Amino acid sequence: MRGDRLKVTAFVPGKTYPTISITGAECALNCRHCKGRYLEDMYPATTPSSLYNTARNLVSKGAKGILISGGFTQNGFLPVRPFLPTIKKIKKDLDIVISLHPGLVDEALAKEIRMNNVDVIDFELIVDSFVIEKVKGLKKKPSDYLKSLEILKKYGPTYLAPHLLIGFGDNGILKEKEAIDSLRDYDPYLVTFLSLIPTADYFIEDCVLPKKEDLVDLFKYARKFKSEIALGCMRPSRFKDEIDQVLIERCLVDRVAVPRNKIIKTYNINTVKACCSLPREFFPKFVD
Repeated sequence: MRGDRLKVTAFVPGKTYPTISITGAECALNCRHCKGRYLEDMYPATTPSSLYNTARNLVSKGAKGILISGGFTQNGFLPVRPFLPTIKKIKKDLDIVISLHPGLVDEALAKEIRMNNVDVIDFELIVDSFVIEKVKGLKKKPSDYLKSLEILKKYGPTYLAPHLLIGFGDNGILKEKEAIDSLRDYDPYLVTFLSLIPTADYFIEDCVLPKKEDLVDLFKYARKFKSEIALGCMRPSRFKDEIDQVLIERCLVDRVAVPRNKIIKTYNINTVKACCSLPREFFPKFVD
């Protein structure tokens, strides 16, 4: 099956949609699967003024959008509140798309995020107690994540993109399917899947990636909703070498973040230079 028959889009952020960490390389959680290493690849901006200056500098180099992220507190929140007025100013002055990875939220914070003109919320939804307690090291429950999802849907920005984890737990794909089921009443425009990346330094012995046939079954299961489905940028080489092609050919994904160049060429896939959670209304801004 050729690319012109496939409804799939590749997303390659690059300098057009960089990520900024408002905590620099610091994270109070120090999760087992990350230990802060992903923060090292982000642009640090640990004060509101440095956030503004960093955003302005990135825009001067070609950025048309930014993802604001960082390390989480021991309660699972991104300490973003002091930065929100600056985010509003960035939106007004620089006219860029702004995504936010907030972690858990309460009602007041969700309202403030919306009032300060964040465009997109990337929300990591976890319904597996093992992952929350043993991997994330949080004293929280799945209900806390589901409550944050509900709050963001009701009080947060228009665009809410749940991110579901693959391979972080110890129950095969059962919890992944449970996470999909939990979205039934929320009708998200997009559901993004992120996969554990085992490495020599950060391998979690209790977590094993599902087999290829189980992964195909999982994505077929996700297809029962009308939401678009994205393969997020967090996935190991095994996905890119074995799974990406299968999911694309079987039309089980709509978006693929940073696929191999040979995949883009083989299937003649259109490319958007942004994060894979970008709402379609913003596509023209990121297509040459």
